[in-house]
Amino acid sequence: MSLNDTPDHAADDSTEPRGSVDSAAHEPMTPALMARLFIVPALIVCVLLAVAVVVVLFGTTTADKPETIADLLKKLDADTGERTLGHMLDPKAKESWQAAQELARRLEKRDKFISPEEIDPTAKRLIEILGKYPPGRNVDEPGPSQKYFTMIALARLHTPLAVEPLTAKLKDENWWTRSTALQALAELKDVPEARKSLPAVLPLLKDPVPAVQIVACATVACLAEAGDSVATRALSDRLEAEAEVQWNAAMALARLGSATGKLTLLNMLNRGYWEGMDLQYLENGASVRRKYTEAEVSRNLKAAIEAAACVHDTELRDAIASLGKDPSVVVREAARAALEQGGGSGASRDAARTGGSSMSSTRLMAAGESS
Repeated sequence: MSLNDTPDHAADDSTEPRGSVDSAAHEPMTPALMARLFIVPALIVCVLLAVAVVVVLFGTTTADKPETIADLLKKLDADTGERTLGHMLDPKAKESWQAAQELARRLEKRDKFISPEEIDPTAKRLIEILGKYPPGRNVDEPGPSQKYFTMIALARLHTPLAVEPLTAKLKDENWWTRSTALQALAELKDVPEARKSLPAVLPLLKDPVPAVQIVACATVACLAEAGDSVATRALSDRLEAEAEVQWNAAMALARLGSATGKLTLLNMLNRGYWEGMDLQYLENGASVRRKYTEAEVSRNLKAAIEAAACVHDTELRDAIASLGKDPSVVVREAARAALEQGGGSGASRDAARTGGSSMSSTRLMAAGESS
C-alpha cells in the first residue's frame, strides 16, 4: 500500500517501488486519499518483496531541523495512542505521525542512524509505544497512522525482538493493521526467528479482505523456505481466487521455486493479456473503469519476469525470452537480466538475443477464471 506504489495511473515506467516515503503523497491526508493509495486492482504486491511498505503513505515530514532518533522517539512516546482518523490533522497528532513516519524512513538505513548496541533498547521502546494503541475495530477505515509507522520502524530494526509483537498484530480486527503487520514481518525476512511467524501468516491467505490476502502472498514468499510443502499447498489453494490474488499467489509460488502457478504466470508474461484487461474500482466515491497504462503494463510484465525466472521451466523461460523485443526498455532489460542470471534453455537464450519467441501454444488460464 506504492503501499509505496501510488496508483499506477501516475506510475513511472523506469523505477521500482521503494520502502521510503512516497513523494507523490503531498496532498492533505483524508480517508479518501488513504483509500486511493491502495488500489488493489492496480497493484502487484510481490513487486515489493525487497521492501514491504505498501500502505498509509500520505505525507512527508516538515521538521525545520534534523532530529535525532531519540527526539523522534520522544515525540512518538508523547502520543496517547487514542487518536482516530478524524483527528489526524490536529497539530499534536500531526507531529506524532510525522515523527513515526520519519523514524520508519530513517530506520530503512538502520546502521546509518543507530549503533548496534542501541538496536534492542530502541526496539523495546517501540514495542512499549506500540502497546499504547488499542486493538483495531472491524471497519474499513485504518487506525492511527502512528501505529502503522511504528510497526514498520520496529521491523526495520531487524531484531528478533520484533517478531512476537508484530505476529500478534496479525489477529487484529482491523484489516489495515493485519496488512501492515504482514508487511512488517516481510521486512524481517533476513531475521531467522521471523520464520516462526509463518504458521500465523498462512491463514491470512484466506483473510476476509482480498487486499490482506494479496500482501499475505508476498509475506509467505519472504518467510518460507524454497520447497516448503506447507506454504506451497497454501499458496496453490489461492490460484482459483480472484485475479489479483491469483497473480500474487503464482508469483509467490515461483519465488519458492514452484511451477504450480505456471499457467497464470504464462498469462502474466503476455503483454496482450494486460493490454486487453479492464480495471474497475472506486476512487473518491466514483466508479472508475479503464485500461492499464503503459507504465502499469510494463511494471506487471517486469514483476512477472522476475518471479518466473525463479522457476526452472522451459515454457516460462521461452515466454521471458519472447519479451526480449518488447516495446518497453524496462521489460526488455528485465527479460535480458533474468535470462542471464538464470541461464535458461539454449532456445530461450537465443530467443532473447534475437527477440524471437518459441513460447508454446498451450492454452493460458485467464486470471480470475474458475476451473
